[in-house]
Amino acid sequence: MSRDRGLVTREGSTLMRALSYVRGQHMSLTLTELVTLLSVAENEGVTIKGLSEICGYTMATASRTTRQLASPDHPGALAPYRGLLQLMRGPHENRHRHVFLTEAGLNLCRELDRIVTTHSGVDILESERGEYAMSA
Repeated sequence: MSRDRGLVTREGSTLMRALSYVRGQHMSLTLTELVTLLSVAENEGVTIKGLSEICGYTMATASRTTRQLASPDHPGALAPYRGLLQLMRGPHENRHRHVFLTEAGLNLCRELDRIVTTHSGVDILESERGEYAMSA
């Protein structure tokens, strides 16, 4: 007798819908990568140090994760090269890297936001100003 017979799929759950969408777009995206992506969406231009503080990661984890979420043509990018984030040096200093969404990252976050808003009535990426933090 199978133990799986009584399992219930929670397709109606807003969170499960959003996570299913992410898995469909980026099958192997990790939770650390997803938290990083959403944190950048809410704090575009954040430094790696700031991102480590927001996410509760070490600097090494924040740096490695952002480089994994970068495009393969980005200097210092690491596999799996997801192309969701872009790292840029600051305009007045060369020491700190600032993190921004790419078009693909922005589209993924917008779709997640749409799923959550549609199914729960809550806008998870709304900024304190009452505007989308990701708005172009």
